[in-house]
Amino acid sequence: MPIGTARMASLCLPSAELHVGVRWSEHPALAAALADPARPPILLYPGAGARDVLREPPPGPVTLVVVDGTWSQARTVVRDNPIL
Repeated sequence: MPIGTARMASLCLPSAELHVGVRWSEHPALAAALADPARPPILLYPGAGARDVLREPPPGPVTLVVVDGTWSQARTVVRDNPIL
């Protein structure tokens, strides 16, 4: 049942941007956000090498990247988009 988690988050978080798609290698807004040294990117996604941000909080502002969808869709998006 789709509940629109990304849309809800974009409405609640100041300065949030919501982008819908599957392929992100040539998306200029995402590339610019990921390249901002003042706000290093953090991908919210479980897996090997994932860190607990409660135990290791970032030292300053970050660009939080959240992949929304079913687990299968999210896994495919992360796998197929090295930029993430």
